[in-house]
Amino acid sequence: MRALRYFVGAEAYNETGLVLLLSLEQIEKHEAWNDIWGFTLVWIETPLPETMELKMKFAIRMKQISIFNRIGKSVKELLDKIELLLLVADTQEPFIYDVSLYVASQLALISPINANAHILRALRISQLSANNQEDVDLIHPGTIIWMTAAGVQNALQLDDWLSTLLKFSDFQLFLYPWKK
Repeated sequence: MRALRYFVGAEAYNETGLVLLLSLEQIEKHEAWNDIWGFTLVWIETPLPETMELKMKFAIRMKQISIFNRIGKSVKELLDKIELLLLVADTQEPFIYDVSLYVASQLALISPINANAHILRALRISQLSANNQEDVDLIHPGTIIWMTAAGVQNALQLDDWLSTLLKFSDFQLFLYPWKK
C-alpha cells in the first residue's frame, strides 16, 4: 500500500496501476481473499486516473472483475466501467479485440444482446487487424457466440443472437482464421 501511495503522490499512475495489478495477481494466485490491506478495493468506487494508459485501465478492471467473480461480489458496476472505457477506446487497437471478447464472456449469460455487440466489435477488429492476427488470438468469437446462446431467454434476444451469428463467416465461426 505504501508503494501505491508513493506513486499516486508522484502522479506516476501507470506505475501505481502496475503495483496494484501485481498485488491483485498475487491475491488471486494465493487465494488470499481476506485482503487485509484492501487492495481489492482500490479504485473500485472512484474512477481510474485520467492520465493512466488505457491498456493499464483495462488490465486493472479485468483483474478486478476476475477477483470479484471468485469472491462472489457483483461485477455489474465494474462491467459498466469497462464498457465506458471501450466507448473511448480506439477500435483499431488489437488489444480491444481481447477486451471486447472478455466483456462478452462476462455478459453472455446475463445480457446476451450486449454481449453480442461486443462480439461484433471483435469481429470488426479482427477484420481490420488481418495482418496482425498474432495480437488477437487469445479468445475466439466463435467460442463466445455459443456462450451467448445459453443466455437467450426471449424472442428479442434470440433474434439478436441469430443476427449476430449470421455475421460470422463459416471460417470465423468454426476455425481460428489466422491459424493454418
